[in-house]
Amino acid sequence: MKKKIVIVSMAGLLFGVTSCGLKNESKDNENQMDTLTIPMADNSMTSLNWDGVYEGVIPCADCSGIQVRLELTTDLTYKLMYDYQGKEPKNVSNLSGTFYWDKTGSFITLDGIKEGSYPVHYQVGENIIRQLDMDGNVIIDNWENAYILQKTS
Repeated sequence: MKKKIVIVSMAGLLFGVTSCGLKNESKDNENQMDTLTIPMADNSMTSLNWDGVYEGVIPCADCSGIQVRLELTTDLTYKLMYDYQGKEPKNVSNLSGTFYWDKTGSFITLDGIKEGSYPVHYQVGENIIRQLDMDGNVIIDNWENAYILQKTS
């Protein structure tokens, strides 16, 4: 009987030591994972109050300008309005859908717009949003600042 008690006690002690070791090992792995996890750097998505309405007038090849209004919401939906100034009959486009952030958290792409019909790529900055060209590149020419929409609300 004493042998059984000693064996059971030894087994319990061995189990306790082993499980404590596993718990510590588990905590060590968690701590190790924390040191391996690279914290996300500040970017437009995480650091700016980007939701709201952006407006501006961008250049137009065959009209006096295009009044653009882009509304972004925290549920990752947008409303986009293009009003071609000086066009008869009046030409206004209203589009809506969802958008997504790129992996850097600095650029967004609007979903639900027929490819090539409207620009869908934007760079998000402090109280501004910059319309990019059809390929998602910053427009670099004499008009590059003309493609910036200002946050109005």
